[in-house]
Amino acid sequence: MKTTTFADLADRLDTGMARFKNEQPMTLLEAGTVIQTSAMEMLGTYQGAKPPFEAWAPLNEQTQEQRVRAGYSADEPLFRTGELRESIEVRVAENTVHVGVAGDMATIAAAQEYGTARIPPRPFLRPAAKEALPEVGRIVTGALRRAILED
Repeated sequence: MKTTTFADLADRLDTGMARFKNEQPMTLLEAGTVIQTSAMEMLGTYQGAKPPFEAWAPLNEQTQEQRVRAGYSADEPLFRTGELRESIEVRVAENTVHVGVAGDMATIAAAQEYGTARIPPRPFLRPAAKEALPEVGRIVTGALRRAILED
């Protein structure tokens, strides 16, 4: 369909936005999954500085010894059983995507993400979201483009 007047353009935009609204939950889910995957991949490997986030501090010797006694690798930060990694979830509600950790692992995730008096911060959710922004932008832009330009 060739747009020839402002009225045609307005109709095309209205139709496209209605299409996008229908596709929005799937688009948000796809964008959230990019962030989720990035966060999951960070666990178990020291992360360098990703401003404004500092590099992860090494695990202290006592923690490494405790990990070995429990049968885990001495030096895989934020990774033991994989439970934290597997608890990172994506939820879409209305026009928002939520990527985070819920349930039993939420307290552990928050302590690691922000640090405590005894644990230095080892953020993984916020850097993952920041790192994923270009890809998320491409996903949303592509969905809008398809919705508006589709005949």
